[in-house]
Amino acid sequence: MKPCFKTLMFLLVIFSMTALFAQDVILFGNLSLPVGGYGKNLGDDPHVTRRNGFDVGEGAGFAAEGFGIGTEFSFPVRFKGVSWVTGLILVINGTNDEELTQTFKQLLSEDVKFDYGHWIQMPVMTGFKYSLSLGDRISLYGMVQGGINFIHTATRKATVSGITVDERTYEFSREFGFGLGGGLVVNKRFDLGVRFFDFRKPMFDGERNLSMTYFGQAYDMLGRDAILGQKIPVSFLLLSLGYHF
Repeated sequence: MKPCFKTLMFLLVIFSMTALFAQDVILFGNLSLPVGGYGKNLGDDPHVTRRNGFDVGEGAGFAAEGFGIGTEFSFPVRFKGVSWVTGLILVINGTNDEELTQTFKQLLSEDVKFDYGHWIQMPVMTGFKYSLSLGDRISLYGMVQGGINFIHTATRKATVSGITVDERTYEFSREFGFGLGGGLVVNKRFDLGVRFFDFRKPMFDGERNLSMTYFGQAYDMLGRDAILGQKIPVSFLLLSLGYHF
């Protein structure tokens, strides 16, 4: 089993054990909005090389709006209004490759089409929340968290005249980051919140398969066309609607 999955399994066991002692549990659905480079539809200096295929440029994640589900467990601490919060979120983002397709069509004057997959993320976060009651029915809260995100970046495929000439697949990666958020709770049950997560630029390993007919022979020093340490920025907003049990 790869280290990334071992870490995830360990955290899920700890997370499950922690839930047994929680005094407040929330389940929520969310809308994911990419921020910064994660949502860029075109990287810096896109071009084509025989060695690297379609180089789509640096600093772009091509992420589109997505959705997800999550849960959090709260434990009161010694200070009034402050609680320790641990959460697990699953987030899926689509991709936007239309601008990329148009750019390379203009560069090459060929029938180029890009087909990117989905981003899958599972942040495991922990931190502190401060709640302020505005009466019997409404309370406000703010939180700060840190944690680790398990990330599978979108697969990438490029075709020319309907023939696949560049296909890239990636392994799961992990990266530490932080989250900031706030919201309001109505009737101690319904939770409307917004959160920002930043996981910097995780590094992704994978494999690149290029068409030798289109690009010519392309191998790295290991005798295969590997992707090692490709950096892609990951940050996003979550708009959430939840229910406290």
